[in-house]
Amino acid sequence: MTDQWLTARVIVHKKDHISAALSTSEIKGRAVVLVSGPAVSGAMGWLWFRCLVAEVSALYKRARFTTVFDCGSAAGLAMAALADGAKAIRLHAPPPVLKRVRDIATQSGAVIDSDVRPALNLLFYSDPVAACHAWFNVFQLCLPAVREARE
Repeated sequence: MTDQWLTARVIVHKKDHISAALSTSEIKGRAVVLVSGPAVSGAMGWLWFRCLVAEVSALYKRARFTTVFDCGSAAGLAMAALADGAKAIRLHAPPPVLKRVRDIATQSGAVIDSDVRPALNLLFYSDPVAACHAWFNVFQLCLPAVREARE
């Protein structure tokens, strides 16, 4: 990502959520970070998330996105995702565990995502496309203020 502060974050739980976020990315010409729902790690797993994103993203060639797999507090699931090539994960664990997983992530070229900016959680919206458009518009309104503050 070129500028993480200008990139919308969207928590996705299923195929139509990913589709909504990626189609909005294409339309708005803005990057998006797809963050898996925290329950996805234990219920469906990294491989399911990775394959689902790959399947849906094939339909949106111009979408700019990265993914973050949220492992909740499951360090074992985080390690499995890293071993299979995850480039960014979230993990809520005690400091010694987090440090060890962070070291392993760094060795494999991955990161532990600790971004605290708000994210749109599509679990709570019946129309994920409209929600994504509104969310991206909020970020669009913030652009002049962010640019001004950085100069």
